[in-house]
Formats: sequence, structure tokens, C-alpha cells
Amino acid sequence: MNAHELRGTWLYLEFHQLQLQHWMQQRPNCEQPLLIVCSDRNKVVQANPSARALGIHPGLALSDAWLLADALDYAYWQPEVEQRLLQQLAERLYTAFADLSLDTEANGLWVQLTTQQRLHAQQQTVADKVSKLLVDTEYRASFSSNPLLAKLGIDDRAEALLQACQGYPLRVCGLADDLHHKLSSMGLDTIDKLLQIPVPILGKKLGQPIVDFILQLKGQLKPRLLIYQPRELIYLHRQLHAEVHVWSGLRFVAKSLLQDLEQHLRQSQQAVTRIYLVLFNRDFQGNPAQMPYKSNAFATFPLGVECVEIGFARAVYRLADTYSVLQLKLENRRFKAPIVDIGLYVEQTEAFTAQPMRLDQSKAGEHQLATLLNRLQSRLGADKVQTIHQHTGWLPELQQSLQPVSDQDIGLSTAHDSTQSYLDWRPPWLLSPKPIDIRGWRIQGQPQRIQPPWWLPDQSGAADRDYLIAQDKVGRWGWVYFQHDAKAQASPQQDPGQWFLHGWLS
Repeated sequence: MNAHELRGTWLYLEFHQLQLQHWMQQRPNCEQPLLIVCSDRNKVVQANPSARALGIHPGLALSDAWLLADALDYAYWQPEVEQRLLQQLAERLYTAFADLSLDTEANGLWVQLTTQQRLHAQQQTVADKVSKLLVDTEYRASFSSNPLLAKLGIDDRAEALLQACQGYPLRVCGLADDLHHKLSSMGLDTIDKLLQIPVPILGKKLGQPIVDFILQLKGQLKPRLLIYQPRELIYLHRQLHAEVHVWSGLRFVAKSLLQDLEQHLRQSQQAVTRIYLVLFNRDFQGNPAQMPYKSNAFATFPLGVECVEIGFARAVYRLADTYSVLQLKLENRRFKAPIVDIGLYVEQTEAFTAQPMRLDQSKAGEHQLATLLNRLQSRLGADKVQTIHQHTGWLPELQQSLQPVSDQDIGLSTAHDSTQSYLDWRPPWLLSPKPIDIRGWRIQGQPQRIQPPWWLPDQSGAADRDYLIAQDKVGRWGWVYFQHDAKAQASPQQDPGQWFLHGWLS
């Protein structure tokens, strides 16, 4: 095979039983016949292997299927579910193939390989890559020189079109019923017979649709394709087949959603800092398969929607620990109404950067700290896990504040600097000044006087402070200060001031 084997090549992937496969994945140990039934005609459209072994096949009436099986389970066909699953498959393939088009009418995908022949030089390389990306999905793959032939499964790259289409029936080409009836009345039941008739004659007798069909077969007219565009937001949805009243009924589905999200993040080299588990109960009036909400609207969800937020201290793509956090959050939760749908929503992702393995112990400690903070934030909430931030200020209480932990804080907390700051001797966490009786303390060292900042309006007239390190009766070291009374400094007859505890050193 030469290096230009894929020039002018199209790949078509057809997925026959998307909804059924999705249902079977939720019931991995189920051995009974499972069917997807068209609701308006009550006919089988998809059947699992157990059902096919009993003679149940697509097109069979549901009443006849009941006669062939002692027990079976079925669900109604939902085109919007299959469209959503098709989008998810396109997301998988997009990690390796950039030129994708959606066939929403037949649950298929086109892949244009001409633009990617440098990346995938041979057909077998493409087939192996697709098989790896769709390892848990049944599909039919076919290669050809144009989109329509690839969809029909006709490969004309090695032989003339007329020979490649020999004996191919027109009834499976997706032509309109009236057009197919006219062709049959003319004795044209295969593609090769159709191609032997001059196009002007067919167009004059049967109209423009048959002309467009023939031109697409010959590659002279490109069909209108729906180009796949990757979504900015990530929303994974599952419809439950029964109402769920407690968390135990959601565990398997939630774990499956997290696994799908982790696979998507790993393939796209993305990471997340926040995810939302969205629960839809039977009071919800909208379409759970579509997620139009933004994170800033989570506080005002419509009736019938509950949301569980999970935040991380740093961007992650491995979500194995998130399932246990969800279980802790929801195991004792009472739902407002029975849950019928569940979704996993990610509003924003960022590029994941792999960290090189280091022998530096500080990096190992940084990773352990990040893991711990992720668990704490997931369990308690991102705003409940805080750290001290230093600021420029004259008074000690103005030099630090509590803020939620960020990714930068993790690196700073494990860094070792040989230079010592002038603030290192102060307590790492200050208290609100608390009056104390200094007679129960033993003073150490020399005092440090801090005068109030006269340039601040709210500090005008404030008294001086003398800070010292002192030890109490039980051996704890504290940071205390004596605050002079401003009036006492002007008049000796006034009380000289008061002692306060401002922080603990140990």
C-alpha cells in the first residue's frame, strides 16, 4: 500500500443499536431479551442477542415478540437519546479525527480522511484507531471515494463504479417511497441497472431527486453534511428506567457518568476544577437531555431540579475519588420528589499538563496536599476550606485574611525558602484580640511597639501597642500585647491600659 492510499477516501461509521447498547451497559448482567420498540407502530426496532436467539428481529410486532419469549423487557425508541449518544461518540473520535460529519437520519458518522493522510497513512491504521476509540460500541465501518457510497457500503476505489455497484438493491438506498415505486415499475431494482440509463432521460421522467442521487453516487455532487463542532460545555445525561427515591438507586448510574467524563477528559487532555451532578425529578417540565443552564443560575434552578456541586483545589481529570464524595453527600439526602433523570455538567475545562516525576520530596508533599484538599473541598464545599493570605498593612490584623484555597496556595505551602521573613516570628493565625490577666503569663524577650497609622481615618486617636511573646500556665506560647489608653498617655491619673492575646505560637 502506498503512502497516498487515503487520498480521496471517506469512512462511514454506522451505529445500529445505540439506545439498546446504552441500556445494556446500565444492565451488564441482564440475560433476558431486551427490545427497543417504536411507540407509534409497536414494532421492534432494536433487539439484543438474547432476543435474536428467540427469533425476535427488527420489524416484528411487539405482540408477536411476546409469543416468542416467556419474559422480556422493552423501552420505547427515543430519537433524542440516540442523537445525544451519537454526539458522545463523535467526541471520542474527534480526539483522533478532526474532519467529522454527523448523519442524524441514520445514526452514523462520516470521516474525511484526505486531510489526515499524513497522520493516518494507511486504511488499517485508521481501522485500528477507530476500534480502539469505540471498543465498547457496535458499529459497521466502510471506506469509499465519496460520502454516499461509503454510507451504502460500496467501495469503488479499486474497481469501476458500475462493477462495484453490481447487484446492489435500490430498496436500501433511502430513496422516497414514491420514487422507488416508479423505479420498480421501470424494472430498475439495482444501482448498476440505474447507472446504465442516461441521466437526462431519468431526470426528464423522474425529476431532480434521481439526478441528485446519481450525481452523488458518481461523486459529482457533494451532499449537505452536518459538520461536527465540539461542544464548549460538557453535559452527560442518563434517563432512569424507574423512579428513584434514595441515593442507592443512583449509585451505578452516577459512577457510570463519572467514568464517561473521566474518559472524555483523558482523551481530550482536559481537566476540571468543578463539576455539577444535576438531578431531575418528576416535577421537571423541561427536557433533561438538554442542559441550558450556567453555573451562575444554579441557585435559581427551575422546579424539579436539584444540584450537587463538587469543587477541586486544583484541576483534575481522574475522578475515582469523586464517587465516594458523592456517596457521602447523598447517602442521607432526602429528595424532594422521585428522581427520573440524572446529568453531569461541566461548564469550563482547562488544558491538562502532565507533571514530570520528581525526586523532590516537596513535590510529593504537594501532590498529597492537593489530594487531601480536593477531598475536603468536595465534602465540605470550596468556600469552607480556607487558607491565610498575607497582605501589606501596618497593623497585624490588616496583614492577613482567610480566603478559599487555590492552586497557587498548594505550591506556596510546600515551598521551602532559605530566606526568613520579618513576619515569621508572628503567629501564623491571628485571633480576635481577647483580654487577659497578664499575671498568669511569663513574658519572654523585648517588646515591639506598633503605633496606630495616623493616615487612616478610622485609626485616628487609637493607642499604641507593645507586643511580646509570653507563656501561660499550661505551657502554651502566645502573642500578647499591651494597649496603652490614649487618655492615660495624656493624663497619668487614667488607667494605663489593657493586656490582650492576639494569637497562638504553639
